[in-house]
Amino acid sequence: MKAALYARRSTTEHQAASLDAQVEEARRWCAARGWEVVATYLEDGVSRAEFVNRPALGKLLAGAADGLFEALVMRDDSRLGGDMYRTGMVLQDLHDAGVAVWYYASSERVSFDDPTAKLISAVKLYASETERLKITGRVREHLEHRARKGLNVGGRVYGYRNERTAEGVRYVVVPEEAAVVCEIFERHATGQGIRGIAKALNARGVPGPRPGRPWAPGGIHAMLRRERYAGVLEWGRVGAEYKGGTRHTIERPASERIRVERPELAIVGADLWKRAQARVVATAGAHTKRYGREPAYLLTGLGR
Repeated sequence: MKAALYARRSTTEHQAASLDAQVEEARRWCAARGWEVVATYLEDGVSRAEFVNRPALGKLLAGAADGLFEALVMRDDSRLGGDMYRTGMVLQDLHDAGVAVWYYASSERVSFDDPTAKLISAVKLYASETERLKITGRVREHLEHRARKGLNVGGRVYGYRNERTAEGVRYVVVPEEAAVVCEIFERHATGQGIRGIAKALNARGVPGPRPGRPWAPGGIHAMLRRERYAGVLEWGRVGAEYKGGTRHTIERPASERIRVERPELAIVGADLWKRAQARVVATAGAHTKRYGREPAYLLTGLGR
């Protein structure tokens, strides 16, 4: 029998060898039955709730429709998806294409031959979706706990370095970068545009936030609005939800965000912060709305 393998590692699974382990075990399972593995489909860092941006799954379904294989082997039902309705539709498409779906962890074949078999499968998919939501809740709870303690719940932020402690990762001010942050705020507070600031920093050869990349107006635009530089850590402003089988970024209301004051992490003084924010507000409706820069000429940008 010709078989295809499917392996997926989600965004919450950090084991780098997870995909290799899945493929190796699936191959061993097929070899024990004398099956020929003709295709392997891999997806790394993809949530089980995602069904739109999954190219490997799309190729798998196309291969099934073309009759490239007779069986699909994967670890368990959680690999295929965590949405009971959408996963059920995928299983139905595979069944209609004449492909038998097997889980090597339990040596179980998914049956879609009659209503009773479909009901049993639906119950299992319901359990898988419920588990996904529980995992999401536990991850959020853990991040909220760290955020309330003023710990780093994100990546690296220019002006600080990450220091690992017994409690978790904390921010520590980097003096050299902090001086650049203060310069950016001072320049903008005294009327200099964001593009001009970026140009001045690049002309002096000041290393940008991203190694090997110059300063960009977009990055400075974000820095000027980051309350962390004033000693306030905010977490939870941006979140995600799944609709239509794919991930959508949402902005959470203020009541759902966590704000922690950490004066020792303030790089910009209160007076400079207020002056810079006044300038940010004043330039919010300027010609170049995103960067808040007044045009030098009437038709700036239109003739480009």
